[in-house]
Amino acid sequence: MLYWQAMNDEFTSEQLEQVRAWLRDAMPRLRRTGIDDIADLLTQTPLGFMTSQAFLMVRPLFNGVRGIEVYDSLARLLSTPEGTEWLRAEIASLQEKGFGR
Repeated sequence: MLYWQAMNDEFTSEQLEQVRAWLRDAMPRLRRTGIDDIADLLTQTPLGFMTSQAFLMVRPLFNGVRGIEVYDSLARLLSTPEGTEWLRAEIASLQEKGFGR
């Protein structure tokens, strides 16, 4: 089952704000562990799309995990060129503001 849908299909402003908040919180951790380069790599559409599909395949294993909704939103964003571009812009904006340093 491939998950492909337009960026604005069923995305609420609350979901996008949850992703923004997660990125703000995650950027410093990612930078400290050296994973920020992987995050940059994931925002490249082909790899991001494959990652989103892999997440959706293993998603049932994580039912009941608190906060899993943000990962669902990230997978949905990575599954579309528009969503990937939105994530790229958000990460760039956070980097300009000094998050993750």
